[in-house]
Amino acid sequence: MQSDVQAESPASAHRVAAASASPGIVKRLACAVIAAGAGLTIGLSAHHDQQTTAAALNPASIAVAVSTKQTEACLYHAIRTELPRGATIYVGSPDVAHFQRLVELSTLWAVPVPTLATAQWQVWIAPYTTGPGDCLGVQLMVKHL
Repeated sequence: MQSDVQAESPASAHRVAAASASPGIVKRLACAVIAAGAGLTIGLSAHHDQQTTAAALNPASIAVAVSTKQTEACLYHAIRTELPRGATIYVGSPDVAHFQRLVELSTLWAVPVPTLATAQWQVWIAPYTTGPGDCLGVQLMVKHL
């Protein structure tokens, strides 16, 4: 009588052992690849941070930042000097940066409105020509409507 259970050959036993060891090897290899990728990412990030910090702290960048802050402080003071508190203003500047700057600087003092018809005053930034109000090359222009 033959048994339904067949004896395993040495070759098939070796294949079973190799197959069961493969998931462990694959897992270790995957972990090594992930760790290497994380290490590379951290290294590149640190290098980029160092470059960004060096660029922001060089003398030319600092001079530009100081000049920008001084211009904004001058415009802020000019808005409060030349416009009555609570006045509705229309910011008529074709330059988007000047438009945004004037809206931000005037918001707590005046009320920017979207149309010229509803405004009491029109304001814009122009290149400095003559007279008072030089804000490092630009000046606040104000027109009562």
